[in-house]
Amino acid sequence: MTDREVLARIRSTAWMQEDLAECGFDMAQAGKPLPEELVLPIGAPWEKVAGDSSGDAYLLVGTGDDFPVVYLDTEGRGGLLAPTLREALALVVGVPHVADAERYTGLADEAALAALMAENDEKEYGHQPEYAPRRADLVEELGLPGTLGVLSRFLTASQDRRYRPFSVELNMSYGPLAGPDETDLPVEENGETRFGLQP
Repeated sequence: MTDREVLARIRSTAWMQEDLAECGFDMAQAGKPLPEELVLPIGAPWEKVAGDSSGDAYLLVGTGDDFPVVYLDTEGRGGLLAPTLREALALVVGVPHVADAERYTGLADEAALAALMAENDEKEYGHQPEYAPRRADLVEELGLPGTLGVLSRFLTASQDRRYRPFSVELNMSYGPLAGPDETDLPVEENGETRFGLQP
């Protein structure tokens, strides 16, 4: 399935929407405006597709059959979560709290990554065993890729400056989802000092 087909399937299936909302991807939040005007350096159009109760948001970028997904949190971090909606949903379903995905990027091998994911999954969902089969159903029905493989590409994706949101009001970029934050560095341009990356 293409991302467009996946999105249509979710929008027409109540249980999928409910289970994704439990994972922090609440499509009922799509209509709530962002707190500030944003642009993306890549220049592509975007739309908010989901969010959570804390104010974090997921943006679909572009108009093709597959959508890069930009994630914003309320701490001023934002960027490319995954190059497709299917990969982004693999993280949503497979990682407790997508905002914490960076903690998995420094591990040396797949076995260590899998062990840490299992440990954190038990902490988050161990008291709710009914969630495991429901999440497995989402993976199967939507044809989502394996979480481990997506996580291995997350750090590179998050550093793609073309998708780093830029706040028009604050005249500065959001901090990266993972890796070093260059948005704190002052930049001299045309006799003025600004901070971070310009779109």
